[in-house]
Amino acid sequence: MINFKNKTSGNISKILLKEYPSLTYAELKVLFRKKDIKVDGKRINSDIKLIGGEDIAVYNKEKKLNIIYEDDNICIVHKPMGVESTNVDRTYTQPSLEEMSGYYACHRLDMNTEGLIILAKSKAIQAEMHNEFRLGNVHKFYTAKIKGTPKNSEATLKDYLVKKDDRVYVYKDKVNNSQEIVTKYVVIDKNEDLSIVEVELLTGKTHQIRAHFAFIGHPVVGDNKYGDKDFNKRYNVKKQCLCSTKLTFSCISDNLKYLNDLCIQTTPS
Repeated sequence: MINFKNKTSGNISKILLKEYPSLTYAELKVLFRKKDIKVDGKRINSDIKLIGGEDIAVYNKEKKLNIIYEDDNICIVHKPMGVESTNVDRTYTQPSLEEMSGYYACHRLDMNTEGLIILAKSKAIQAEMHNEFRLGNVHKFYTAKIKGTPKNSEATLKDYLVKKDDRVYVYKDKVNNSQEIVTKYVVIDKNEDLSIVEVELLTGKTHQIRAHFAFIGHPVVGDNKYGDKDFNKRYNVKKQCLCSTKLTFSCISDNLKYLNDLCIQTTPS
């Protein structure tokens, strides 16, 4: 069960869909039918209007982990959209991936980016995996749909990123407080309006892929923060088309070298 205090007015369906970005209309209908939603302690079965200040409880909303790979040290799962990777800076009331699993996240994905996340089964393994990330020994690949088609079918983009509040800004040249970002991509399919690209992150900064492709004029489809809202609306795209789809390793830690023989892959939902 998950509880939260409602702070806005409107239909409870809209409030829940905003509070739980991963919740679908079909799932919401099931929650109403089973009376798995309580408002101020009373079960409801319809889309009632709220005025704000109500205590809302949602039952049976926890989702099972989609485990792609597991061994004694780590568990690699496909994180769905709308779920935070860790408890740090968590903005939604639903459980983070760490809470759902009981393990320790070794890296993060944006809440609205789905795909592969490595979870360590101990703090010691988490520390070793953090070091492998720091050394660049964990190689992350993403699949994204982007608006239009880049001039070059493959390229390595090198620019500079500055984080300010909850956004990042990309610049061609180095500026104050900027960090270099390196994003490698290959176009794997395209049509007149959009392309599908495989992206390798050679640096891993906040919102890097989304901001970098927006900077070169080819934003991620479905991204309303850095992307083209009119384009997304025209094509009725309601989710961010970005997924962490592949992990490979070149670890040096004795405890993690066995991973070097693996290529972990998933597909966008």
